[in-house]
Amino acid sequence: MYESGAVPLPVVPRSTPLFRTRVLVEIVGHLLSAKATLKEIHVPLDELLQQFESHLLYDLGHTFYEEAVFENPWLTRATEALRQQQAEVENALHRLRQSAQLEKQTEPVSANFRQQFEEFIDRFSDHEASIEAFMQSVHPGHAFA
Repeated sequence: MYESGAVPLPVVPRSTPLFRTRVLVEIVGHLLSAKATLKEIHVPLDELLQQFESHLLYDLGHTFYEEAVFENPWLTRATEALRQQQAEVENALHRLRQSAQLEKQTEPVSANFRQQFEEFIDRFSDHEASIEAFMQSVHPGHAFA
């Protein structure tokens, strides 16, 4: 286990990416509320942002939307709305990563950064809920969580 200063960094279990991402969100959120420095939370924050980037790029890449419309042409508008929502999530992710690079690494994370992180998590969660609702409309009765 890695320790830096007064805030110990727990080890994240290696299991499914979704479970791991949820655990990382809790860890980073806890460290941010404990007023840790970015230097102290760099490892879990970076892994979390990489998990989000990978999910958005590979799991929800353009082929996801193209296949959905190909199989269900009546869902074109819904698909376009999801693409727009995903673009907003990706922009928020990039802004968060930039903010992490611009913050002072050895001082407690600013309230602005904490708020930006929380807003990103909310936006990402809303997008995931929209994707799940979309998938339920395509495949009723199937569990996607």
